[in-house]
Amino acid sequence: MLLRCLSHLKATVLAVSLILLAHGGQADEAEPATGRIDIEQAGDGFRISGLVTGHADTAIMAELTIAKRDAAGQVSSTQSREISLTPDETQTLAQSTLSLGPDGQIDAVLTLSRDGVAFARIERSVRDGRIETR
Repeated sequence: MLLRCLSHLKATVLAVSLILLAHGGQADEAEPATGRIDIEQAGDGFRISGLVTGHADTAIMAELTIAKRDAAGQVSSTQSREISLTPDETQTLAQSTLSLGPDGQIDAVLTLSRDGVAFARIERSVRDGRIETR
């Protein structure tokens, strides 16, 4: 029984070692950047900014989508571009100011990806005049 357990443990250690070797020795690679959506009251509406902060010298694709609905109608916009970052550098991807009626709603989504794979998704909203994080 002990020999079987040791054999299983040995096989598990070997498998984990091979996985780590295939991933450059790191079991969990840190995200190359983080994003945030800032929303501020601006007159009878809101200013929405998509910001990205680098954690390494890297290039990422960032996309900010904003959708607004109120009595005046619906509007949505998407802004995206590749951003080259250095560690601790913050860049503004996009900034929009939208008016908003009393029963209106704004939804903003910031998506960060590298090599076609999304690694971060940030969502914020304005509902009934209140700024929310989802």
